Amino acid sequence: MPQPRVSKLIDRPFAIFALVLCAIFTSSLVRAEAANKTPRVVTSIAPIHALASAVMEGVGAPYLLVPPGVNAHGYALRPSDARALANADVVFWLGAGLERFLDKPLKGGGRRALSVRLSAYVAGLPVREGGVWGNHDEHTDSGGHKIDPHVWLDPENAKRMAAEIAKRLSAFDSENSSVYESNATALAVSIDQAARDVENVLAPVKTIPYVVFHDAYQYFESRFDMNAVGSIMINPERPPGAARISDVRRKIRETGAACVFHEPQFKPKLVETVIRGGAAKSAPLDPIGVGISPGPRAYQQLLLSLAGQLRACLAR
Repeated sequence: MPQPRVSKLIDRPFAIFALVLCAIFTSSLVRAEAANKTPRVVTSIAPIHALASAVMEGVGAPYLLVPPGVNAHGYALRPSDARALANADVVFWLGAGLERFLDKPLKGGGRRALSVRLSAYVAGLPVREGGVWGNHDEHTDSGGHKIDPHVWLDPENAKRMAAEIAKRLSAFDSENSSVYESNATALAVSIDQAARDVENVLAPVKTIPYVVFHDAYQYFESRFDMNAVGSIMINPERPPGAARISDVRRKIRETGAACVFHEPQFKPKLVETVIRGGAAKSAPLDPIGVGISPGPRAYQQLLLSLAGQLRACLAR
């Protein structure tokens, strides 16, 4: 009488058990890997990088595309930038109004990264027309107007963008959502304090008229009630004509503008032309943060730097 094949009867359930155990182990590894994965975040310009850095502090650090000393309006992506975009999980930017170099790459087929246009989550102001203005009366109605992309210079907008960054990162990386949310809350408190400090710095010079190199500052002017009376140009990629230069020079004479501010990203030749023969002084004013080390405190430092630059010239 043949003996039962005991070894095969034992081997079969053991093999099934081993397969189930292997599947559970592999699934656990995948979940652990996903949970421990730091989001690969790319940011467009230094102020957005600063906000993302603050929100991500303790988890990771974002990649910055445009160095602070480079004009974002005419920026061209480097090979390292293209690689960072190709590997990114999330890209935070403002929109094609400022960062045209990102419009096509982020719309291209096969994109894996989540593209977040932060200007969609803030209170925008319409682009001002012409080189001389009144008391911010161009701001009253944004219907049908192109939106000024320099939204980060209003600290209230910065807080809104930081909250959106935290929301998007929390959705992608739920394991660290409490860190992102806590960091965004702490950042808002810090920005509020910086805004109060800016108010104190600017209080003695709020009524003094001045002219800027290009119209990048209306969010700052509106929030802190500054008396900018004109800009040499709206878009730094489009040099002003003789008529505009003449208008700005006349405005300087009529208002007694104390300063005409230039920007470190551009040659100050036009500013020298505008102030020639008059009493207005020339001084730097930087909307991006050239010289400020990128990182989680850079945005607050930018606000205070702007206030210091304005007061240094206007109080002379």
